[in-house]
Amino acid sequence: LARLGYGTAGQVLQTGGSGANPSWATVSGTFKSMNHVIYGTGQVLQSQGSTTNVKFTNLAVTVTPQSASSKFLISATINGEANSEPWDYVFNFVRTVSGSDTDIGNLLHTASSSGIQGIACIPTSYSSGDNNDSTPEGASFSVVDVPNTTSAITYVPTFIGNGSNFSFNRTVGGGSGEAFVSTMYVMEF
Repeated sequence: LARLGYGTAGQVLQTGGSGANPSWATVSGTFKSMNHVIYGTGQVLQSQGSTTNVKFTNLAVTVTPQSASSKFLISATINGEANSEPWDYVFNFVRTVSGSDTDIGNLLHTASSSGIQGIACIPTSYSSGDNNDSTPEGASFSVVDVPNTTSAITYVPTFIGNGSNFSFNRTVGGGSGEAFVSTMYVMEF
C-alpha cells in the first residue's frame, strides 16, 4: 500500500477499485452551496383571493448562482392552520430576479385548469365545515428550478387561500393553540 500525498482544495478521495490504491480526484456537477431560514414567530397572513400568491416573506432565501447552468433544489416546510376550509389552499414557490416574480408552480403545470394551481396542498385533517380553532396543518414540498441566470435570485414560499387567511407557525387560536417553526432550504448543484 503506497502512502497517499495531500490533496488540494475541492478534491475528494476516490477508490481505485479492488486491489488498487485510492487517489485524489476532482468531482464536477455536485453540491455547490446551501442557504436556509428557520422561522418560529406566529402571524396571520391575509389571503389575496384565488389567484394571487401571498409570500411567506420571513422564509425568503437569496442566492447568487455560481453559473448560468446551476440548478437549485428548493424545499420548504410550512406549518400552521388554514383559517377556513384547508382544501382550498395550495403552496408554491416564487422566484424573484431583478424585481420580476415568476410563479414556479404555474411553470410546472402543462394543462390549463380553472382551479388553483400549486406545488403542494394541505392534507385535510377533517371532513367538512370549519374546524379552525386548533387543528394543526402543514405541508413539506420541494422542486428543482433551473433559472438560467447569474443574477441574484430570491426564492420564497407562498400560498393561495381562495379568499381565506393562513395562521403561520400557529393555530387559529393563537396563544391558546399550538406553535411551530417553518423552514426553507435552497441548495445549489
